[in-house]
Amino acid sequence: VAEEELPDTVAIGDVLAVVPHLSPLAWSLSYRFPVHCIGPGFRPAAAAEPTYLVVYRNRDDRVHFMELNAATARLLEKVRDNRTDTVRVLLESLAGELDMSVTSILSFGGEQVTQLITMAVVLVAEQ
Repeated sequence: VAEEELPDTVAIGDVLAVVPHLSPLAWSLSYRFPVHCIGPGFRPAAAAEPTYLVVYRNRDDRVHFMELNAATARLLEKVRDNRTDTVRVLLESLAGELDMSVTSILSFGGEQVTQLITMAVVLVAEQ
């Protein structure tokens, strides 16, 4: 059981300019099977693609699971290992890895990081 407490929320001006960190109460996980769907009525015999999930505890101390695509899972890996890079730098790096347009990834990725901050999966320090 993680006993860490989440820091207070901070106002964010430009999400691309903040240095993100993965919450100590969030875990990005990868499985060969869709483990979040397995139950009495569903037992997969083979996996087609990896399943990516983030498991996190929010500010109300409730545990949630969210399925991710491969790009978002990779972004969370980058955030987890990050100490100094801004969201912009991380997204530009991700665009290079995925051979995507920097403009499109900055727009979509910025919105996604904002959502992850709201959910307390990603944390930022005061600007």
